[in-house]
Amino acid sequence: MRAGEPGESTDQPPSLLATLLTGDTERADALRYADEDAYDAAYVAMLTSFRWVILATYLALAFTGTLDVHPLALAGSAGWICLTNLVATYTWLQKKPVPWYDAVYLYMDLVSVCVVVLATANLSYPVWMAYVILMVQSPSARSTRAAVFYNVICLISFAVCIVILTASGWYDVQIGSTVVAMVMLVLIGVHLSIMFDGNRRMWWVIRTLAITDSLTGLSNRRQFSRYIADPPTRESLAVIVIDVDRFKQYNDEFGHLAGDQLLVRVAGALKRNFPDAVTIARFGGDEFVVLLRCANIEQAQRRIDQFLEQTPDDRLPVTIGLSIWPDHHPTLDAAFAAADDCLRTAKRAQRGTYATWQQDGRIEVHAA
Repeated sequence: MRAGEPGESTDQPPSLLATLLTGDTERADALRYADEDAYDAAYVAMLTSFRWVILATYLALAFTGTLDVHPLALAGSAGWICLTNLVATYTWLQKKPVPWYDAVYLYMDLVSVCVVVLATANLSYPVWMAYVILMVQSPSARSTRAAVFYNVICLISFAVCIVILTASGWYDVQIGSTVVAMVMLVLIGVHLSIMFDGNRRMWWVIRTLAITDSLTGLSNRRQFSRYIADPPTRESLAVIVIDVDRFKQYNDEFGHLAGDQLLVRVAGALKRNFPDAVTIARFGGDEFVVLLRCANIEQAQRRIDQFLEQTPDDRLPVTIGLSIWPDHHPTLDAAFAAADDCLRTAKRAQRGTYATWQQDGRIEVHAA
């Protein structure tokens, strides 16, 4: 049986949707934070502005006598909130995610709420409802497990504030209303965690479908174009363009289902042979692209030779073009175009070979 003919075993990947809908929220979170577009400066600016609005509102209520707060308690609580706002403003000015701040800002806000609750020393003021704001924000910014943990911390903090107010004699806590308030906080926290968990799963489905080729499970053209526009590394990259030989003829002879099986087989071989690739993408119908870290063109050629040195039964009908970025071209886009030129030169010379772009601009064809 010839390689790629119908009836042979193929490396069928698991169903994409089946993988997506298994509920792997941890992987969804990893994907979310790995997304280069995850940082939205305008959104962060609005959140930062809202922080200052909250502080201004707190001070206005206190200075007008609407909120009865001791001057020293007001100075301490407002001072802490101002400090956290300054930190938030500083991180926004960085115009990129600040990992340490992303890890702690919810807990800084939790301290702010506790400080204000203790400063007012009166649960009749629904200042404690600020816990709800935090419980809304945590599942939208954290994984489900982290959000549940944070919501538990919020409840414990509220209970500690109640104990402090009661023990100090600052406020006569009404047990019934306090228990009802805590039960409502629990229900709100559980509901929000469930709701945002569902939204996170759906976001992952949509996000993954947008950047993944549904047949092969590789990156699609959209995702590859993002790598081209903004290279993920400054190391040298081999741009390897792979084309399936006579794919249209193969489809006409064996049918489109067999053609799909051949594409899946090529994708599986690429994943096995280039596990360390920056990305492997299906760029077009029968064209694939591999971005591979390499020190020089000789190292890249050895990897291609290993890929092509298959047993006769496993050998794939492919032709390859190779270029190195930035050794050969200043931009990754230009290196990709050069690799595509090498591919077309190799196909004109002899299918089943590969061609490389040389430092002097020549294209050299190599036998497989």
